[in-house]
Amino acid sequence: MQLQVSVRAVGTAVGGALASRFRRIAVLRWSHALTVPAVAGVVLVPGPLLHVCVALTSVCLYVPFSLHITLGQDCLPRRVGTASGVTLGLAVSIAGPPPATPRPYGSR
Repeated sequence: MQLQVSVRAVGTAVGGALASRFRRIAVLRWSHALTVPAVAGVVLVPGPLLHVCVALTSVCLYVPFSLHITLGQDCLPRRVGTASGVTLGLAVSIAGPPPATPRPYGSR
């Protein structure tokens, strides 16, 4: 879990750098395409290589995060704040809030 959380910032920064070098849509497509084998690796790969698959999955999922927001802002150039709020609001409402961390029975 710590690995996945740590790599989030890396994925967002990499997404911005790739988008400035290539087109945003191309980066989005490649990121989503690479997510599928990365998630399959999390499910199928045993041992220490699993950590590499978790990190790759996290990067692939967070590369398009800021790109989605900027694409939404391009759709509403006079309402940049509204576009950002709608984009983030839809992402959270579709995916749902993060799950609460389960605690062992009897712990406070």
